[in-house]
Amino acid sequence: MNNIDEIRSFQKEDLEWLQTWFKDAEVKRRLEGMLPLDDWYKFAQENEKYWVWVALKGRKPVGAVMVEVEEDCTGNIALLVDPFLRGKGYGKAMMKRAMRLPEMGQVKKWFAGIEEDHHICLRCFQSMGYIFENEHPDEDGFYSLIYFT
Repeated sequence: MNNIDEIRSFQKEDLEWLQTWFKDAEVKRRLEGMLPLDDWYKFAQENEKYWVWVALKGRKPVGAVMVEVEEDCTGNIALLVDPFLRGKGYGKAMMKRAMRLPEMGQVKKWFAGIEEDHHICLRCFQSMGYIFENEHPDEDGFYSLIYFT
C-alpha cells in the first residue's frame, strides 16, 4: 500500500487539478453529481457538516476524501483517487487517515454508497472492515456499506 504524506483541507485553488481529473470518463461517470465544481465547492464551504480533504504524496495531490456527517453521527464518506493512480492503495490510505481525524471523532457509523459495478472501490472499503448493509444493491444499483467505530 502506498502511504500518503499529508492530508489537508481542500482549498479553492485545488479546483484546478480536480477539474482535470473530471476529464477521465470513469471519474465523470461516477461523480458527475459534483459538477459544476464551483457550485460543489460553494456547497462544501457553506455546509459545516461537510468536510473535504486532499491527500498528498510529496506535493502532488493523489486523492480527495469527502465526508458529510448526519445528525445521528453517521459519516457518509466518498473517495476520489487520481485516475492515473487507481488500484495502488491510495484510497485505503486516505480513508484510514480521514476516519482518524479529530473532527471525525463524533462519527459512530460510517456509510458508503458504491455502485455495484465499481469492484475496485467495493474491495477497498471491504478491506477496511466495511460490510454490506444489504445483500443486494438498491434500485439505483448502489450497495450500502457500513462500518461501526
